[in-house]
Amino acid sequence: MQIEPVKWFLTRMGLTFICVSIWVVYEMLIPKESLLFHFPAILSVFIIILVCSVLAKLFSCTIRKYWGSSTGESTVGQEANPEAVKKRMRSLDTFRGISIVLMIFVNSGGGKYWWVEHATWNGLHIADLVFPSFLWIMGVCIPISIKSQMSRGAGKLIICRRILWRSIKLFLIGLCLNSINGPNLSDLRIMGVLQRFGIAYLICGVAHTVFHQGNTLIPQPRIERALNDLILLKGELLILLALVAIDLGIVFGVPAPGCPKGYMGPAGKTLNPKQAHCIGGIVGYIDKKVLGNNHIYQHPTARYMYDSSGFDPEGLFGCIFTVVQVLFGMICGQIILTFPVWKDRVKRWMYWSVALGLIGGLLCMFSREGGIIPINKNLWSLSFVLVTSSLAFLLLTVLYLIIDIRNIWSGFPFEECGKNAITMYIGHMVFHRMLPWHWRIGQMNTHFVLLLEAVWNTSLWVMIAVYLDSKKLYYSL
Repeated sequence: MQIEPVKWFLTRMGLTFICVSIWVVYEMLIPKESLLFHFPAILSVFIIILVCSVLAKLFSCTIRKYWGSSTGESTVGQEANPEAVKKRMRSLDTFRGISIVLMIFVNSGGGKYWWVEHATWNGLHIADLVFPSFLWIMGVCIPISIKSQMSRGAGKLIICRRILWRSIKLFLIGLCLNSINGPNLSDLRIMGVLQRFGIAYLICGVAHTVFHQGNTLIPQPRIERALNDLILLKGELLILLALVAIDLGIVFGVPAPGCPKGYMGPAGKTLNPKQAHCIGGIVGYIDKKVLGNNHIYQHPTARYMYDSSGFDPEGLFGCIFTVVQVLFGMICGQIILTFPVWKDRVKRWMYWSVALGLIGGLLCMFSREGGIIPINKNLWSLSFVLVTSSLAFLLLTVLYLIIDIRNIWSGFPFEECGKNAITMYIGHMVFHRMLPWHWRIGQMNTHFVLLLEAVWNTSLWVMIAVYLDSKKLYYSL
């Protein structure tokens, strides 16, 4: 692609001028007591990003003009091998990249905006979409990866060994990250994000490998051909239904000692003192009994509002519906393998998005606190799984159309982040409190400075991912 630095510069400066104009009008017209008055911080950081982007591009163009290649072509955000681009779904890497960038931004504080942070108990905020999106994307990749390995002659036993080894590495790395503030074994948290990844990957990967039928002929009857993706996943779908039945049966049929039957609340101040320990109902009780109270997360979001006890949002019992989330992603991956025509893929993804969204919405009555199963990330409730999977189907559909079909956007820089997601995740966890990623100035008590610091940290990791991609350096477990 031919670089046009003058056109690029004028475009960015025009956007900056528009943003400044909007800001001036905003300051003049918006009442100071309005909730919208807090948004200049976002606009300010956005303007800073634009200005820095303009300066970086001008510097890059200057370097390239006097010391760079004479071809004048940019390879940033592009693969060196055109064939690799055609075979790989760039939209899937972009989706993964968006998720990891958002995760780093949220873990950096997200500017302390309430709608960015995790919901206190019931509800769905931006931060609550990150983890389920990662799990869903992992599910998409499982059928594709296993088919690729089998096409290269790998047997099922060998594949299962690889899955087991990768799951062990995920779990152990997650356990090591939990000890980052000191490896005190008496109160070391056992579960976590990567641990759940490892458990879900082990179950779903082994199940799909065992049930995989190899190269099968496309059925001739019209109905069977239309449902071929589901027929190929019939074993996995039976597991999905069984897990849903088991989870709901335990949650609503087995009360925790001293707690209301079917209770799914935060306990603490919301119940009488004798039931204050009932956070999460049977879910929290099982985690405490199996893992031990000292080895679960001690600072859940509900603790600071409801004075609740310790509760692990990535606990052991919640792995049941975590596996279900990954299985929904596997349905998407099987659609990719079964239907090569993009219109067929998009149509089926939208069917699943609408169906899962409606069912999840009905379970929570399209509200935060209503319905028989409220949407809750801490409990990883069924409505949460269905709604987040619905959004994942929808977002992948949009990205697939924009990036892979219409070529409106290359996916840059999120595609590059998606190719090194595990590196970014581990890196930002290890260097979370270190320069140059994090810094403090004064009280750090305004949205502007908190947002600027979070964007700075996130941007550094994005630049690292882009650099690694430019050197074709990728790391995967």
